[in-house]
Amino acid sequence: MILVDTSELKRPTQRKLHAAWCELHGRQVLAPPSVARELAPLAADTIWTGTKSAAETLLELDNANVPVERRAELRQQAWWAQVWRNTSSPYRIVQLTTEQQALASRLINKIDARCFPTTDPDDIGDHTDARIVCESMALGAKMLLTSNMRTIDHIEVNRWATENGKRLGFKAQPVLYQADATLTHWTSKPAEMEQWIQAGFLACWPHDDAASAKEVIQRTLKGISAMARGSGGKLTMTSERLINGLENHPDPISLVERTRERLPSQTIQTDRIHPSYTLHSRSQPATPPRPPDPASGYADGREENRPRHPTR
Repeated sequence: MILVDTSELKRPTQRKLHAAWCELHGRQVLAPPSVARELAPLAADTIWTGTKSAAETLLELDNANVPVERRAELRQQAWWAQVWRNTSSPYRIVQLTTEQQALASRLINKIDARCFPTTDPDDIGDHTDARIVCESMALGAKMLLTSNMRTIDHIEVNRWATENGKRLGFKAQPVLYQADATLTHWTSKPAEMEQWIQAGFLACWPHDDAASAKEVIQRTLKGISAMARGSGGKLTMTSERLINGLENHPDPISLVERTRERLPSQTIQTDRIHPSYTLHSRSQPATPPRPPDPASGYADGREENRPRHPTR
């Protein structure tokens, strides 16, 4: 099982690229419970109850005294609640069994402080990054992330997990993988590269499903280029590969049309109900285009790791 960290879900284009890649492989983007609590704390309760979240309840109160910024934050958290309740959405939080929860709690009290160099050893038990890592270990999963080595020392975490897994009751294997490098490896073959370009199309598709192929190409180049220029580990290498692959593809128009055959797309439809999706995205004029295994996947679909309702 492959999970993603909060860092992969915070940035819209990065989040949609993960979702589109998974969709093309018939999978969902998976994350452990502590990612949900960090990403949308007032929406995480819906994962266990399957009912309306605290964020949605607060929005319904329509309190005029709530600042605009706070309402915007609540809308985003309510969106996550809606997404997590929808079993067909691209995103799912993997629930730990009772035994896995107990194991994660034991691990967070035993993990080497060198794994989290900027955290006081006495605070590791309350540290979200440490809890996410330990939940991943308890699930026997691998985690994709873009955090730097200062907050989480990937080498130390993987060394500790490999050396102590068997003794402590979890799979002795490396746990943390840099998302950009991993996706670069997964898209190294020509067929995989084509799928990666298609993921870019789905992540950047215009509001109109019937938009011209040229507009789809232009919006994809623009959206992915903006992410490639960013800082903070925003899938820079794989973004640049996607751009190069698209610009040098022998028949990008046909590739767009093959992607269009997959519509409706859960990645696209889910993003269109996000509160930041506005009329602006519908009305941008088309501009001339520039010159034209993931066998392990993100999910194994094990039924025992799906949420049970209602439980806590």
